[in-house]
Amino acid sequence: MMRSLLTLSLFTLAACDDAPGTQAEDVPVVADASHAGAVPALHTGTVKETMESGGYTYVLLQNDRETIWIAGPATPVAVGDTLTVPDGALMTAFHSATLDRTFDEIVFVDALHAGDVSKEAKACHDPGVLDQVAKFSTPDGGLAIDEVHARKAELVGKTVLVRGQVTKSSHGILGTNWIHLQDGTGVVAGKTFDLTVTTSNADIEIGDIVLVEGALSTDVDFGAGYKYDVIVQGAKVTAEPKDAVN
Repeated sequence: MMRSLLTLSLFTLAACDDAPGTQAEDVPVVADASHAGAVPALHTGTVKETMESGGYTYVLLQNDRETIWIAGPATPVAVGDTLTVPDGALMTAFHSATLDRTFDEIVFVDALHAGDVSKEAKACHDPGVLDQVAKFSTPDGGLAIDEVHARKAELVGKTVLVRGQVTKSSHGILGTNWIHLQDGTGVVAGKTFDLTVTTSNADIEIGDIVLVEGALSTDVDFGAGYKYDVIVQGAKVTAEPKDAVN
């Protein structure tokens, strides 16, 4: 449920004083650890109530598990809309100065996504498998995909360089583009044959041979059951010629 405690993911928190003749933004202040916790990513629900104040959009979000207040950047929202919210900071007894209202519980998030993004996340999660992926030459200073999986503990947070063929491509989901990459190494049963990558490059399509460079993350949970043992986020992805294959 949304109150489950995971790794704390707070954006910068600071206090703002009201300047004369102005209305200060609502900025959450963490008084102590008992007043904040993290929530899992990608919770979807229906907007039962909404308001804007202090630079934030407030929504009362209801799903089949609970009803809870969410606050995020000012976003056009209407009662009855379906929203998906990413991970955020759960605040208790939070007082909004601009609304002059105290919320027993409210989750501050960095975005409010229209629709049920968890369905799109599922589409991103499942790797495509081409009929045949030839084995690729490893780029200078780079790694094969099965090596990335095997060495993930030592590579987490470090930049990796990988060459492979795109087997799945999904654009514009959670504000980025998702690809699955295979290079002919690894084992399907062990899920070491595939690497998930997010990138701002929207020109990459299934079948392209690409060079991927970016920082490796491990055990990333986007919610809705879609967890990645390894993923390269915000990667530089460059198309390569077909003769990159051995």
